[in-house]
Amino acid sequence: MRRSSSVIFGPLLSCAEGNLPVRSSSIRERRTSSFSLQRRAERWKRHYSNQSFQMRKLQEPQKSRTPAVLVMCGSFSPVTNLHLYAMDSARTFLHHQDSNYEVIGGFMSPVSDSYKKEGLAPGVHRKTMCHMALQKSPWIALHSWEMDQIDRWTPTKLVVQRMREDVCNRLEEFGCTPSTIESTKFLLVCGGDLLAGLSDEKLWSDDDLDCFFRDGICVLPRQGTEIDEVLRMERVAPYQQKIHVLPYDMPNSVSSTLVRHLLKNGGSADSNPSSFVDLDVLDYIYCHGLYDTRYSD
Repeated sequence: MRRSSSVIFGPLLSCAEGNLPVRSSSIRERRTSSFSLQRRAERWKRHYSNQSFQMRKLQEPQKSRTPAVLVMCGSFSPVTNLHLYAMDSARTFLHHQDSNYEVIGGFMSPVSDSYKKEGLAPGVHRKTMCHMALQKSPWIALHSWEMDQIDRWTPTKLVVQRMREDVCNRLEEFGCTPSTIESTKFLLVCGGDLLAGLSDEKLWSDDDLDCFFRDGICVLPRQGTEIDEVLRMERVAPYQQKIHVLPYDMPNSVSSTLVRHLLKNGGSADSNPSSFVDLDVLDYIYCHGLYDTRYSD
């Protein structure tokens, strides 16, 4: 297990419910740009399943360091600022903690509609929201293969294997040597609650765990989950050397579930959805009436 609180990430996002910044501009005022929003969304939809488009942010690795790709799987209904914060934190952590790593790219992989989870927006909307949230990121992109498997739910292990294939193909196009391609690491990024869930043998097999921990996992502690207790769990403890606990000193309870609740109930003075979600994403949600949204006055 590698842990540090000395790495500087810049201003931390305060995600404790009831202690959140509120945007000065109202969502109602921002709806004037909905036509432009729709045009951008339609343009993105033409590229969703194009592998070259999905791999466009992947960087050619330097010869002196071990290439690493960060992977986050989930429903992303909707994608939140904390999802992006976790990815950025993992990237910065690896660059500071282990100078041998070079993060050459990151991918978010949303589940398909066949997952049938409560509160799951249609895949076409979740794809668009992810693209909107990631448009300003120079290194994180959407990987849509899992979501495109519309007739079945795909185990995370297979998602990582497919992503590995796609990235390796792109590295071959870069002209990377076989040894460089073979040495590329794929690290999962997740919350402490998901790490705790890996102890459930009914949900995750031993083969699943071997796949997840093969190259390592970056974990962002979550409010309500005691990370030290999780690390001592019988099925997790053997992999401690593969677990990177990201520094996060502020309690956080942000989740897509919380965001959906706030959207449905109009938020409040101290818990505004715009504190948790990219504003373009929020515009899109209201424009399409997702999650039974309504405005707060």
